[in-house]
Amino acid sequence: MEALAAINGHVSPAFSAQQLIDCDTANNGWAYKGFAYASKYGLMSESDYPFTGKQGECLYDETKASFKNTGMV
Repeated sequence: MEALAAINGHVSPAFSAQQLIDCDTANNGWAYKGFAYASKYGLMSESDYPFTGKQGECLYDETKASFKNTGMV
């Protein structure tokens, strides 16, 4: 998604993998489900939602979403 954002001229920091681990509970490791989640909710930056390496409580803050996937094929 970072590459997609760059292709579309969006300058952003690294996106939060931890957000997907904590908040996308239907994912189970499937990339397409991560894209679908990002199109619905958007992704926060790594600095706003840092990696902890384990699943925890979802701390998503819509006001800090820095990118929203607007489509996928």
